[in-house]
Amino acid sequence: MKASLIISALPLLFGLPSSYIDEEQAWKHEMIPIELGLNDVVWEAPSSNDARSPCPFLNTAANHDLIPRSGRGIDPDRLDKVLTDIVGLDQSIAKFFVKQVLPIAYLNDQGIQVFDLDSLQK
Repeated sequence: MKASLIISALPLLFGLPSSYIDEEQAWKHEMIPIELGLNDVVWEAPSSNDARSPCPFLNTAANHDLIPRSGRGIDPDRLDKVLTDIVGLDQSIAKFFVKQVLPIAYLNDQGIQVFDLDSLQK
């Protein structure tokens, strides 16, 4: 129930018409890709050390561990995969949203470009 509410709210959250949501890829537990490790998605409240953003969807994704629960060190490719494979957004729309976080991304210790949710508030 919660997942379907999130998906149906996405167009409103991002100011998009609902036609941008791929109805065939809408949330269905059996459609969750195993490589994302989402077979047992569980909500968990953020701790006081976790980063959160002004975006309700990204906060929800972190609370459900679709992106790192800490809200830190998020790989833009992971966000893209969540937007396309889990949410069901068209690839071009997902890429558009991912491009919005690239200006705040930084290189982590492994040299991978990542971003933190609280950086979106700046």
